[in-house]
Amino acid sequence: MLTAKNKQGDLVQLVHCSDEEMEMHREQQFFCPVCGQEVQLKAGHIRIPHFAHRSLCSFAGSVDNESEEHLALKEMFIDWCESYKISYQVEAYLPDLKQRPDLLIGNIAIEVQCSSLGLGKIMKRTRTYLANGYIPLWICGEHFWHKQEMGENIKAFTLFSKTLGFYFWAADWRQKTLMLYYHLEENLKGQVYYGRKVWPFCSIPLNQLFHNQHELKLHHTRSYDLKTELLNSYRYLAKKLLIKDKKVLSFQECCYKNHQHLLQLHPWFYYEVSQRFVYTHSSFYLLCSLWQFLKEQQGERIQFEVISQFCQQLIIREKLLYTFPAISADCIACWLINQLVESLIVFRILARRAGETFVIKLPDDQFASLNQSNPFKSLDFPQAIITSTPLKI
Repeated sequence: MLTAKNKQGDLVQLVHCSDEEMEMHREQQFFCPVCGQEVQLKAGHIRIPHFAHRSLCSFAGSVDNESEEHLALKEMFIDWCESYKISYQVEAYLPDLKQRPDLLIGNIAIEVQCSSLGLGKIMKRTRTYLANGYIPLWICGEHFWHKQEMGENIKAFTLFSKTLGFYFWAADWRQKTLMLYYHLEENLKGQVYYGRKVWPFCSIPLNQLFHNQHELKLHHTRSYDLKTELLNSYRYLAKKLLIKDKKVLSFQECCYKNHQHLLQLHPWFYYEVSQRFVYTHSSFYLLCSLWQFLKEQQGERIQFEVISQFCQQLIIREKLLYTFPAISADCIACWLINQLVESLIVFRILARRAGETFVIKLPDDQFASLNQSNPFKSLDFPQAIITSTPLKI
């Protein structure tokens, strides 16, 4: 940690300490501002000067054992605030919350996370901040995003806005840059797509950037070759079915109940780009249920609200969606249902009429063939599906 109290009870911060001040500090005693235990000054020639408890801290939110990356990023954010004369607090203890963010700028609680932290702890901290009027902002270190996959921790740090889609913040302490990964989408195989905006440290007022993050208008367009995506998903499921993957066998069982085969479904079932990471396990149950619901009303007119209510009830009853600590369940459901309806329009299952009224035009259930290497080659659908920010919701 970068702050501690001296014998007089004054808070001492190690950032920007001169060599003379550091030598004076070596002769003093310091204490943890939270638990009151004695801490020692560690000011060598390798790591950034910091305080550490002499014995195990009794406070659950202790900031001991911070990595060089963590300490460096905290120092960089402090420099950023000071370069724009932004009021801030370092490691401020919030007694009502029993939490201690790395940096507090107004009601924005910045948590720099450079090492693994249990998902339960992340969710608890995030919800506690939100319940007490703070805006939690997790900034990921290189440990989390170097694999470029939507791991559990990344999901826990993810935010959402209509202008950016799903997004999260990260920082590179070596390059001294702050990064925004946005327009996050993921396909069936777990491949993640994203847009990225980079700001060099101290290049823009930090408080304005974070306070207005939901209003950032970063235009980003992504085009998917529809037949390629369908074929990749189809082959992925065929391979998993061949090796008798338990999850995929459960999908097959669901198909059998409806007198269908997993590899003979309408192409719509195989298009899962952008939606996968919001589900707790798979979208397949929701897709099958929605298909049967529409099949019962074949040829009739249907309102968007009717489709939405059906999906929402199913999502809640079956607990289909992942719990994002900083995003409301209603917000995620709204986004997902819009995605599903748009895909139904692309595949000409729904035909738009006036306003939010559609006509249902389901084709035959049996579509692809088990023996075809490319069952989508001759499909008469758009060549590409385009997604973009700001979102159209």
